[in-house]
Amino acid sequence: AKQAIPIWLYVPALDDNEVAGEDAMLEKIAGETGFFTLNLKGSYGTTEPESIKIASWDFHPNARGHQMIADELIRQLKQNKALLEVLRAKR
Repeated sequence: AKQAIPIWLYVPALDDNEVAGEDAMLEKIAGETGFFTLNLKGSYGTTEPESIKIASWDFHPNARGHQMIADELIRQLKQNKALLEVLRAKR
């Protein structure tokens, strides 16, 4: 456990059950308790959720949706200098 790097990662769902402000509240708590935080809420931009679901009845992203998540994750990792330093030190 001493080698672990605590990272809180928020990946938005493609359903409409999101509780307004929940991600911000959880991110705040995670940051206050020593986690690095990455909030991918903006991953899908203005893309219509139905167009990136794996199926109309399934709220998981399809390949395009996963690519959008990956792109946002990489963008945020590159911008988070403190986390990058810690990750590089673990090599």
